[in-house]
Amino acid sequence: MRLIKATTVMAFLTALFACPAEEQIQTDAGISPPVEMIDDDEDDVPDTNERDPRLDPRGEDFECDDYSIPEATPDILSEDEFSISRSNSCPETNGFATLFKGRLIDSGGVGVEGSAAICSDVSPDNTLCLRPVFSQKDGHFQIAISPDEARCAMGFKFRAYGFQYGHAVYYDYLTNDDIVDGIVDLGDITLTSLTAATEQTPPPFHTTDEPIVPSLDVEVTLADGSELSFDYADMLPLILPSQSCWSYSALSSTAMSFDELPSGLKETAPVEFDRVWAFGPEVDFLRGAQLKLQNFENANNGTPYNVYVVGGLAVTPIPGSGKEFEEGKWTLIETAAVVEPGYINVDELPALTWIGVKRL
Repeated sequence: MRLIKATTVMAFLTALFACPAEEQIQTDAGISPPVEMIDDDEDDVPDTNERDPRLDPRGEDFECDDYSIPEATPDILSEDEFSISRSNSCPETNGFATLFKGRLIDSGGVGVEGSAAICSDVSPDNTLCLRPVFSQKDGHFQIAISPDEARCAMGFKFRAYGFQYGHAVYYDYLTNDDIVDGIVDLGDITLTSLTAATEQTPPPFHTTDEPIVPSLDVEVTLADGSELSFDYADMLPLILPSQSCWSYSALSSTAMSFDELPSGLKETAPVEFDRVWAFGPEVDFLRGAQLKLQNFENANNGTPYNVYVVGGLAVTPIPGSGKEFEEGKWTLIETAAVVEPGYINVDELPALTWIGVKRL
């Protein structure tokens, strides 16, 4: 039997903001409980009919222990101290930022409690990712850029997500043009709302007690009729602070047009996608999942589509694929085809973040 320690894989989550760089600082904390996972050696995989007593189906008087929402990061009393001149050592071609501020909201304009963070591309090979801040109840946040070496950058990457399930992760990219006297005002940041899956087989399990997760075939029908299947032992979700369940019960999604993409992901898209899907909460699959996307154009069987995925906090490249993922950037993972009436078949999906498809 080969044990795969999820805590080893989750080093991204507890040591980094997950930018693929030589030097990084701080990261999201408290979102990934330690869990052991078992490979699919048939001699050692538990009989799924004899479930671990710590795994209970939804609806049988089992409730997840709720984490309290993290305390909001205190506001900076005065922004004047951050309105400072560019350092003499900072090239004019770089941006120089000391403070980022904004407000996380939902599609109805209501503030969202969540996390916001910045990564500074200080050189082509060096990215500094700072500890995230937690927004106020109305969604307002401020990010003071420290240490000083993170202030001068070729570009800045912004990442945000809501503590409660139901929103996709948000990315944006800022340049010198976005900075006024060292301060970047992001304004209202609308997080993409998601719709819960319509069917999950078997019914979702919940656990809070560092289980050894059994190998278990899972099938999930998403809101638009797309179908996701994976081995439960391969699922590596980012557990949000508001919920301690290690489960697939919260999987949700939404489909949209290219024009509906958040600006940061739209501006960095390699092509104008024919269709985009957003997912949440963010999930990594150790050996890939299978996804049957709705054939939204009613294309003929065999019609090819290039499939792109946005890298998340811990997207693990599929073994043997040679594909590298950068957080917040689109990566071409495969060319899929319409193989069944109504579906575009994606064979090896590394993560649930954002997916875009382009017909060839």
